[in-house]
Amino acid sequence: MIKAIKSDPKLTPFIEQKEKCCFDGKPEHHYIDGAIDDDSVVVLAPDDYYNNLRLSNTPPSIDHLVTLACHENDFAHFLIEDKNVRSAKGIDVKNIYRKFKTTLEDFMTDRFGNIFLDLAHQIRFIELYLVTNPRLKKPQEKENRAGNNMRLELLQSMPPLKFRGIVVQIKHSYPKTLVKMQDG
Repeated sequence: MIKAIKSDPKLTPFIEQKEKCCFDGKPEHHYIDGAIDDDSVVVLAPDDYYNNLRLSNTPPSIDHLVTLACHENDFAHFLIEDKNVRSAKGIDVKNIYRKFKTTLEDFMTDRFGNIFLDLAHQIRFIELYLVTNPRLKKPQEKENRAGNNMRLELLQSMPPLKFRGIVVQIKHSYPKTLVKMQDG
């Protein structure tokens, strides 16, 4: 699957270096474990892809789609959306949900299903992450904390999404290494 992604002429302009797969462009917050070699991972920028189409109504999509080779023909996908916001008020839950849905249903299924739906490639798991800045971790006031928790709980209570029969929920995280080699 990695080779298929890297050789698709429609996708190659939207491949990011793994070092650029980090929170808000800050290299101290890499999402991919540095021990993973370049042949085992590919990072796509779906948001850049859709913006490049210059559609009159650009669908919302995520920032990073990371595909990791776990073994010869089994892979994991990590869909990551960055949100550098001052408070939870900056998190538009419905828009975030649509970003993940567009990426799974349109980008990975409709537009590039020849790669992502290829049954020769087994999917070990899929993780969906909304990554927010650590500022949301320690709100100054009780009201902010309740508001932050409510929005994040609302996001996590949205209907699950599905890809190739795998049911997934959006998880919240703070900037850290999310993509690591898997055991077993």
